[in-house]
Amino acid sequence: MRSVFRSLAIFMLLALNAGCAATPWVVGGEPFQITQVEVTRANDDIGTVNLVEDVRVKTLMEASKYAGTGRETVLSVRLDEINFKNPALTYVLGDSNRLKATITLEDAQTEMSYGEIEVLALDRWLVQGTPGALLTLVDNPIDIEQRLAGKLAARIFERIYGTKTAEKVASRKPTIKPETYYPTTYARLKRQRYCRILISQRSLDPAERGGNPMEKIPEDCKGLSWS
Repeated sequence: MRSVFRSLAIFMLLALNAGCAATPWVVGGEPFQITQVEVTRANDDIGTVNLVEDVRVKTLMEASKYAGTGRETVLSVRLDEINFKNPALTYVLGDSNRLKATITLEDAQTEMSYGEIEVLALDRWLVQGTPGALLTLVDNPIDIEQRLAGKLAARIFERIYGTKTAEKVASRKPTIKPETYYPTTYARLKRQRYCRILISQRSLDPAERGGNPMEKIPEDCKGLSWS
């Protein structure tokens, strides 16, 4: 029963978040530009090894759509939680893929902080019933994570500059292409996930596999690093 109430609380929080327009986050009352983005995660279990860099790159690209003059400001993003849809919860209540972060703005010269706010990005909003449950089963978590990184970047600047400004710049193209330092490739991450699934199936008995023969583990799966 406690888990049901918790799920309902999450449902109501997400509904409020999705329905509210953001007002601008006033920083010192002067024009400012975000010239540096720093991204961390609260713990190593949040997303893949690429998530921090993916959020950094997409946030820098999103920043280039906005103000290009004013006080130089550092944006810090701490990734607090990532959630992938639960098939059972999706069927009953509706659930969402989401990425939550805490952001702070700091003057680049004086290092004075302007406080912090929470930002929540949603992907494929609360689809309920059988269609939602089926989407949960076929969607690849690696693809979801990449989509959430982009949505978080957009949502961060909506919270900073306000919904009206975000809508005005939504069609603009990024003016920069940052250098990237991804720890690995997304193709490799997807292959690792495929290999994990194959290996985990070996622990199932024939009844749990539905009578299907056990698939042979490819040679490249045996040599993949799990880090």
